[in-house]
Amino acid sequence: MQPETTTSQPSTSVWDHRNFRLLFAANVADMAGTAVAPIALAFAMLDLTGSLTDLGLVVGARSLGLVVLLLFGGVLADRVRRSTVLAWSNIVNGVVQAVVAVLVLSGTGSVAWLVVLSLVAGGADALSFPASQGVLPQTVPTPLLQQANAVNSSGRNTVNLVGMVAGAGLVAAVGPGWGLAVDATSCLVAAGLFARLRLPQRVRAEPTTMLADVREGWSAFTAHQWLWVVVLAFMALMISFVATVTVLGPAVADQTIGRAQWGWVLGAEAVGMLAVTLAMARRGRLGARLWIGMVGILLPAGLVLALGLAPRLDVLLVTALLSGLGIGYFDVAWGTNLQANVAEEHLSRVYSYDALGSILMTPLGQAVAGPLAVAFGLSATLVGAGALVVVAVLAALAVPAVRHLPAPRLGETPPGESTPGESTPGETTPGDEPAATAGPTTTP
Repeated sequence: MQPETTTSQPSTSVWDHRNFRLLFAANVADMAGTAVAPIALAFAMLDLTGSLTDLGLVVGARSLGLVVLLLFGGVLADRVRRSTVLAWSNIVNGVVQAVVAVLVLSGTGSVAWLVVLSLVAGGADALSFPASQGVLPQTVPTPLLQQANAVNSSGRNTVNLVGMVAGAGLVAAVGPGWGLAVDATSCLVAAGLFARLRLPQRVRAEPTTMLADVREGWSAFTAHQWLWVVVLAFMALMISFVATVTVLGPAVADQTIGRAQWGWVLGAEAVGMLAVTLAMARRGRLGARLWIGMVGILLPAGLVLALGLAPRLDVLLVTALLSGLGIGYFDVAWGTNLQANVAEEHLSRVYSYDALGSILMTPLGQAVAGPLAVAFGLSATLVGAGALVVVAVLAALAVPAVRHLPAPRLGETPPGESTPGESTPGETTPGDEPAATAGPTTTP
């Protein structure tokens, strides 16, 4: 027998749910530093050695650490309370970024040390990414999923916009070390907020091995053709867009528009992402279409091509804004479709395969972007990368399962079903213990 619950009007706002409010605050705190860190690290490496190859190695090391441990992170997040995983991974990242900041500020940093620290940070990312993607459906009822994804994205995008512009100014004014210190602080603040989430302890019917969990996640991933086709497309997108923009973008900026102005370009992309996610948050019960999201992912190709062909501030600002619109829509559409179509108990493992496929090529792209630019020139390398984005997206759209995936049906929560992450009156939800026991209280 289900315990009786008090009937009430269904919630129409994500802000009615404590767990979502905490999750939103934690993600915003995390993004406050994350927005600054890539700019700071890129220019710290250029100041240290001036080598694009060294920059690619350090940036790629973090992605490599993420890829190596990602499947383990997905299994862990489907086994234990996701808030605990998120808290501890942010503590590790905070400590790593604090060490990197000290090395940069003291002038004692070396490529070898920065590569090692980036690998550790990537390992922490591997634990947090599947947990962060799987935790959102536990904080709101199903009808609010798209609204929650859009609101969460809009908050992160707002902070991303302010952080990138302010971070570029901070780096230009006082140096990249202080930007890295901001990232370290934000990670530790986010860890405290994640620890306060009241999520149910994950209970398994019977113990299983790690390998069995990995296989089960693979079966859930491959069961959806639209899912793995898009992930395959993103393998090309990550190597062609993310790798070139993070490695070659700062180099182009140094030669043309300047470091502070590069922050404005990244900020324009964040404005586009913010605008579209705010619009989708206001229309929270209308399903986001995956095929429209894939069309939107064509827009980032414009920014890559502009960097190669017309690296003027006005052109870069416009193409970055359009790029943000496309990325923002896709981000909400992708998250909502996954959460609506994949069982919650498999969600973090499916996200780990999604991330593995999407990010697998990033370390390679970041490592080879510099040598390719040296061999063929910045312009030719960027034009080739932009063309690859277009080809990958069109290939995915050619698959009927991607084009015709129905919009998510976000029906009302069934009568008598408890809201995710909230306690039923008269009951104690596992995980409702004091915050001191819900997460870490001391650093490792």
